[in-house]
Amino acid sequence: MNKNRIALLSCLIVCASLTPLYAQDGPPVLRVVAVDTQGNTADYIRLVKPVLERAKQVVTGMDYRIYEAVFAGDETRTVYVAISYPTLQRLAEAHVKVEVDEEYRRLVAALGKTGRTILSDSVLVDRTN
Repeated sequence: MNKNRIALLSCLIVCASLTPLYAQDGPPVLRVVAVDTQGNTADYIRLVKPVLERAKQVVTGMDYRIYEAVFAGDETRTVYVAISYPTLQRLAEAHVKVEVDEEYRRLVAALGKTGRTILSDSVLVDRTN
């Protein structure tokens, strides 16, 4: 099990423990994955889009955006994949659903061959209100 999966599993355990606090009516959450594409940004984006689209088919209420840092010092050219969920509980449920979906897993495996490096994988809770 790679360290990104361990980190995500740890996050999901925390999510599960917070479920009573955030339940179905909790604040929106955003999962942000920072990626060093090793100079293969176009290939990475071409391969990550089908992964995200498949997840949208499997998971209700999920949406995503892909950003590239253009004025960010050493982080210039870093790609950020921002995946939004209506609640923390929905994020945890989504992870379970996509992990058992064969098509999603096949697409993720292809994405893994791009040589990209995951720099960070964070879950942010909306505190606007």
